Amino acid sequence: MKNELLRFCFSIRLLYLVLLLSGILINCGNRNNLIVKNEKKSFKIMNEEKKDYMLNYRFGSAPYEILINDMVCSIDLESGMPGPIDLNEFLVNSSQQKIKIKISHPFVHKGGLLKKNDIDFFNKDLIINNVYFDENENMQLDSISKLSFPDIETPVPYIENEWTFNASLPFSLTGWKDSKDLRAFDKEELEQMVVLKFEELWKMLNDGDNAGFMTQLKFRNKEFYLSNYFNDEQVAEYETNLSNTYLKHKNNMIPMDNYRMRILGDGKAVSLERLGKHKGQGVLLAEDEQEKVLYLNYVMLHIPEGKEKLEIVRINPLITSLE
Repeated sequence: MKNELLRFCFSIRLLYLVLLLSGILINCGNRNNLIVKNEKKSFKIMNEEKKDYMLNYRFGSAPYEILINDMVCSIDLESGMPGPIDLNEFLVNSSQQKIKIKISHPFVHKGGLLKKNDIDFFNKDLIINNVYFDENENMQLDSISKLSFPDIETPVPYIENEWTFNASLPFSLTGWKDSKDLRAFDKEELEQMVVLKFEELWKMLNDGDNAGFMTQLKFRNKEFYLSNYFNDEQVAEYETNLSNTYLKHKNNMIPMDNYRMRILGDGKAVSLERLGKHKGQGVLLAEDEQEKVLYLNYVMLHIPEGKEKLEIVRINPLITSLE
């Protein structure tokens, strides 16, 4: 099993490198990161002390969402793409971490039900690993926690479960841990604030103000680089690719007209999720009809300690094909 997982993770990471060098990541691999690390450089900086926690999973065509410490780490309610995904950005401190996964039958809207053999399939490859490279640049995989959904007695439309695991991190992030508790706000006033902020971000992207949007991502990106051990060259490469990608959102943004507000981060974060088409995704979507590309941006906001306005705390960007 370990060798099989090693081969799977390594093949995914080689694919990352190819896509990175071509400047685009399309519908595969690490669903957190629009542009990922140059893996050849990562060989030189990753070791047993520099933990790289990853969740390996395969859910077939079943829609799913994965929350780490009550923050959306990955969500796919349409195609059911497999992992692995990096978790580091959502592990704020060295402590016990929470992971929650919900999987639905792909035809739940037509009465589809998950059966015992489906749960067995989900459980097969569901595991949290620490991935690192030894001094000989060989990939090593340490099992941190094997996850399993409990058995079901009768078919169900969806299944969800929560687990905990311990993470020992060589870094400490600020994240949302000291942010204001948004549950204390009046719900209507909070939603008005959240909608106004997303409208501001939407306009930036639709106007082609990629520099302005990158400024909005400054805090998130800083913690992303720290948690993924980026060196200066990697930071520069990532920022260039990310900025160029957001420039392509110009005049391609999908209107914000059908959504719901969702409180996350144990009350410390908030997002707007689409309803209807692209259900569950963030509201900052762009469709490039000419290139047949869909840009997904699941943005989570917070109000940092000592501040009064909403800011971006995390973003899950992804490029996928436009069907």
